[in-house]
Amino acid sequence: MSVEALVALLEQRHGLRLDELTEERLHGELEAGAATAGSTLEAHAERVAEEPEGLERLLDHITLQESSFFRDPPVFAALAGHVLPAAIRAAAGGPLVVWSAGCANGQEAWSLAMALTELGAPRFEVIATDLSAAAAARSDAAVYAERELRGLDAARRRRFMVPAGSRWRVAEALRRRVRVEHHNAATEPPPVPAGGCAVVLCRYVLIYLTPDAADGLLGNIATALGPEGRLVIGAAESLWHLSERFTPESLPHAVAYRHRVGTDDAGPRQVLRRARAYEDPGVQRLPEHQTAEDDPDDPERAAAAHPLARRTAPTTPRAETGPRTPTSPAAPDGAALLRGGEAAAARGDLAAAAAAFRGAAHHAPDDPVPLVQLGLVLEATGDPGAGAAYRAAWAIVGRRPPEALETALGALGATALVGLLASKLGHPQ
Repeated sequence: MSVEALVALLEQRHGLRLDELTEERLHGELEAGAATAGSTLEAHAERVAEEPEGLERLLDHITLQESSFFRDPPVFAALAGHVLPAAIRAAAGGPLVVWSAGCANGQEAWSLAMALTELGAPRFEVIATDLSAAAAARSDAAVYAERELRGLDAARRRRFMVPAGSRWRVAEALRRRVRVEHHNAATEPPPVPAGGCAVVLCRYVLIYLTPDAADGLLGNIATALGPEGRLVIGAAESLWHLSERFTPESLPHAVAYRHRVGTDDAGPRQVLRRARAYEDPGVQRLPEHQTAEDDPDDPERAAAAHPLARRTAPTTPRAETGPRTPTSPAAPDGAALLRGGEAAAARGDLAAAAAAFRGAAHHAPDDPVPLVQLGLVLEATGDPGAGAAYRAAWAIVGRRPPEALETALGALGATALVGLLASKLGHPQ
């Protein structure tokens, strides 16, 4: 079996969309396994594909388990200040269920349990699931090395952790509040009854899934959420290109998504025309910008024409600091830069993500998508430039006919993007 056939098998069975770095890890793991077994790469790939345990081990090695306690502090601040208190009030003393989908090594699930305890939630359960059996086992063991405790301050460490030799274990009282399952959230039914979940965290999971798998995961989340439930994704992620099931709700430095129930929502054309007609005196319509194709001899000058270009920083991501992309300085690939930005955000490198999204915005100055992505990343880092990115994206939307935006993003995708921008800028929808 070829490596390409094994990649196709992973896509078919698990819905995984392998980016460049993940494919490199897969190749390295297969080459090491073939060398150990004394076989060819093709023979080892076929053996891995035929053995469920072998495929599971391969998944464990190639999927990123990047996690930390209270990762993305602004997002957890929004959870503790808005989302979780609202869920506790709605539960009215009854059982409250929160789902950490794609929990990695468990720090996110334990952080949720800590936050709910600090908020005084009387009855709650956190369900932690992950595609990787090894990650689920680590989450369930709840034992961490000193270096894995980043994000925990001294007070929380004293309250929620106990020494375990040279390591630390989550205290038993908290462990009783968390249930861990090995689970493929994209292909298996939700781990809770329909409508039984108040909050779902699914951060930096969707970018690793095929479109069909991402749609399946979001469908499962929509099924799991109760009528007042909220979905929280990564600080640098958004749903406009993935699903029409959710509507955004802006929070300080974060976005929560509510399940869109019913069919009486405004149609795509209505929302887009409202956005186009809305006059904001604080937003100047942008001039047409020169692109690299217009001036192939001077691509950096073309990039610098964009309103968000930083005069003191490189206008394109550098190989040593930005995401790895097959682009050249003279002909940047905007789609590759977007993918690179998403991957950088998933591994927690928001500086590289911002550089990639800024590069994509330079490459396509009349596309609002890179600007929205850039705004989300800048907002997650507390950079005031987020507002400028959102306003620039809104101006682009305002000068494009609704039909053109629908053609580029799809009707529902365009509606979702406009809804997100409107919520961020406080405009009526």
